[in-house]
Amino acid sequence: MYISYTEISYYKMFEEASEKLLATVGTLIKDGTFFISHVDETNFSIVKMLNRTGINLTEGKRMPLEDAY
Repeated sequence: MYISYTEISYYKMFEEASEKLLATVGTLIKDGTFFISHVDETNFSIVKMLNRTGINLTEGKRMPLEDAY
């Protein structure tokens, strides 16, 4: 099922579920940066993130897909 980037934030459970997921991963794996992303035909977007290593990624960052690799 395709969900556009702008529609993701409208799902009522997404915010809570993504925070719980990242918190769970964070308790299992102590070091690292974890994120939930959205990829479409042209863009890569960071939707939610847990950043423990200080890398230069932020929630809401959107970039052309060819620059994401």
